[in-house]
Amino acid sequence: MVFGKADIDAKIKGSKVLCVGAGGIGCELLKTLVLTGFEDIELIDMDTIETSNLNRQFLFRRHHVGMSKSQVAVDSVKKFRPNAKIVAHHHNIKDPQFGLEFFKRFSVVLNGLDNLAARKHVNRLCLAADVPLVESGTRGYLGQVTVHIKGHSECFECTAKPTPKTFPVCTIRNHPDQPIHCVVWAKDMLFARLFGKPDETTDLDTEASEEKTAEEAEAEAEAASFFLRGEGEPTLDYAKRIFRRLFHADVESLLRMEDLWTSRAPPTPLDLDSLGALPTGPVDPSAFKSASASLGLKDTHKTWTTAESAAVFLQSVCYFHETRASEVGEALFDKEDNLAVDFVAAASNLRGTNFGIRTDTWFNIKGMAGNIIHAIATTNAIISGLIVIEAVKVLTGRISATRDTFCNEFPSGRQMKLLVPCQCNPANPKCYVCAKARIVVEADTTKMTLGVFLEKVVKKAMGVHLPTLITDGGFDYEEGEDIDEEDLAKYNAMLPLPLASLPGGGWGT
Repeated sequence: MVFGKADIDAKIKGSKVLCVGAGGIGCELLKTLVLTGFEDIELIDMDTIETSNLNRQFLFRRHHVGMSKSQVAVDSVKKFRPNAKIVAHHHNIKDPQFGLEFFKRFSVVLNGLDNLAARKHVNRLCLAADVPLVESGTRGYLGQVTVHIKGHSECFECTAKPTPKTFPVCTIRNHPDQPIHCVVWAKDMLFARLFGKPDETTDLDTEASEEKTAEEAEAEAEAASFFLRGEGEPTLDYAKRIFRRLFHADVESLLRMEDLWTSRAPPTPLDLDSLGALPTGPVDPSAFKSASASLGLKDTHKTWTTAESAAVFLQSVCYFHETRASEVGEALFDKEDNLAVDFVAAASNLRGTNFGIRTDTWFNIKGMAGNIIHAIATTNAIISGLIVIEAVKVLTGRISATRDTFCNEFPSGRQMKLLVPCQCNPANPKCYVCAKARIVVEADTTKMTLGVFLEKVVKKAMGVHLPTLITDGGFDYEEGEDIDEEDLAKYNAMLPLPLASLPGGGWGT
């Protein structure tokens, strides 16, 4: 099949495109799509704009902070493509309205997500709807674009995917659920705010004030930043003031955002006074190289108690201001700086305690903090261009010309290529998503309950969003919004039962 320019232009204008994600890749992708000539686009993203997005998501401006990413992105591109028909959805792609029938409406789906579970969800809907999917991802200066077409190439889940190293700011700031989320918050937001350049705004500056009136926000803006130490303010008083704001007042503010806690456990504010005596050792840099060592916490493989984390937090703030005052206002996190790691370890563990997240050791937190990779705007731009190129190939029927393309940090190979295109891989016959593969699960069915099996195996390991389970013995279980109360009560009653005791003769017996 041969297409001329007029044919390609007509195909582009007549295609209906679904873009999932309006972040770093999504902003560049939407801009590139409309400039290429696409006119019928729908964009889905559940996030709101954060201050830290502004340095790489160029459809957003400072006055957009707190607004819907998808809606602002659409409004921005319509300023230079007013005739484009673009619909914004400020929702989670996993919401039930974006099911099979919704996906069937599109000619191609383009993914710009940074959430692995959501990417798997989109992959499975594209397979079910028989709609081509162009996937993408970036990791610092590295990036890739892959094409997934049922019957032609592998699906997104045919090969195992590494855990992503970048995280949505709204998750980090409002509802963390992993230890790494707390580490990113402590290192990239808190350390930068307390010890970095005071004139640079971070997401912490709006964290507790988004619900304030315009008058209150203006009054706060005119005053010195809360996070700056006042002239003549004792260092310990300053450290305690910061503690009470971060781990108590800000958490109470989040609790007032009731919609966040309808499907997840709410956080718990920490009361500094109720933690008991919090010793602060002598501020003597000649005797100790870190705050934790000054408090006798020298075992880096031992997890601190909440009281110990609080003591290290207070002590490390005092150490910075009393022994390294010249660095305050210019400091950058360095994983080889024990005092900086002390601060991040203590703050992330306190944050974890707020949100019921497992705390970790100094040693492990140092490793996590040293491996965080930040998004690069130019990588996002390159990857978005490659997505559109592959989408055009798919829409014009040139399936055999599609390529998986990888972006390197430095030119490599004999031809010194920055971009390396490869033939799309065939489907994996052992893939349990797109092939008829069998999965064997080994478990003690007399001890493992249905609830544990669903959470740890079906949802976490297999990535199934709303599972349906059926056995030959007559057992059935289903999740979803359209289940009647009688069936829901029946299903909930089975969750604490061991698998061997389930109706229909049990499992593995």
